Amino acid sequence: GYSVLNNKKIKQGMIYRTAQFNYDHAKDNPVVSEPIGAGRDMLVNVLKIKSEIDVREKVDKKGNDETAGLTTISPLGSSVKYVNLPMRFGGSNIFTESINRESIKQFFEYLAVADNYPIAFHCVRGTDRTGALAYALGALCGMNTVDLLKDYVFSDFANIGSMIKVGNISGMSFYPNQIDESEGDNISEKAKNYLINRIGVSRETLNAVIDLLVE
Repeated sequence: GYSVLNNKKIKQGMIYRTAQFNYDHAKDNPVVSEPIGAGRDMLVNVLKIKSEIDVREKVDKKGNDETAGLTTISPLGSSVKYVNLPMRFGGSNIFTESINRESIKQFFEYLAVADNYPIAFHCVRGTDRTGALAYALGALCGMNTVDLLKDYVFSDFANIGSMIKVGNISGMSFYPNQIDESEGDNISEKAKNYLINRIGVSRETLNAVIDLLVE
């Protein structure tokens, strides 16, 4: 529903930024995010999520499995395709972490396929890694910077067992700055060139994503 360039809008009901759908009950995990009952019904039967993209790591910096052992089956059930595209948490370095680039590339390649929608994508809280992807995706589609930043700080309203304050956007300033400094006449072209030149996504893939998400 966000307004974008050329008086167009992003289609609703296509893609959702969320928190994790499962967590490790055996550990002292402050991020309690697990849709059950009406919440799960909303995701599966009302929003009709078809794909879950999980960017949590199977082996993080501490050797832990952030996914709590997920392999091929989504916590939402067999009707939802589970895709793990691991990304390293790094604050403002999310896009510069070398191990993240292939996952970011695969993220946009997955978004270029119509049959994969509707899609939910997340990390743990859905703030940093997920927020970086959402920012790049929104910029690619032509959202203005104010709306992109407002969308990012919606995480301020979340309470998933542990409150988090992300209103200070200094920690996520790297990718907005890099996109803004890239070549292009508007934010969509700048994001496109950034993703092509820095991440390695093809122009054809990015055009396909725009065609699918912008009406």
